[in-house]
Amino acid sequence: MLDMRFSLLVQDALPSKDLRTAYLGAFWMKVNIFSFTMQFLLTPLLLRYIPTRGIQAAIPAVHILTCALLLAAPGLGVASAAFLLFQRHGLFYFPRQQGNSLYSLFL
Repeated sequence: MLDMRFSLLVQDALPSKDLRTAYLGAFWMKVNIFSFTMQFLLTPLLLRYIPTRGIQAAIPAVHILTCALLLAAPGLGVASAAFLLFQRHGLFYFPRQQGNSLYSLFL
């Protein structure tokens, strides 16, 4: 649902196919940079200070909050932020994945 809304907002904001392509290329580049940063820099720090349960509880809260913001103020910027955080490799995927991997080592 968020993917469709994001695509529609991109089409509405950028009617030119070339501008849309440039915007989406830059957007996915930022998603990959964010994912790399989360996986290799921030996740080890987060796992030291925040328990895995806390991270797993925060995941739906962040998604609900960003989707509520998108409903309250629909715009390309809000949709981009919500979609970036919602991606599988976005904000909390790597901490949760690594936390689960660490947890399974002790079972």
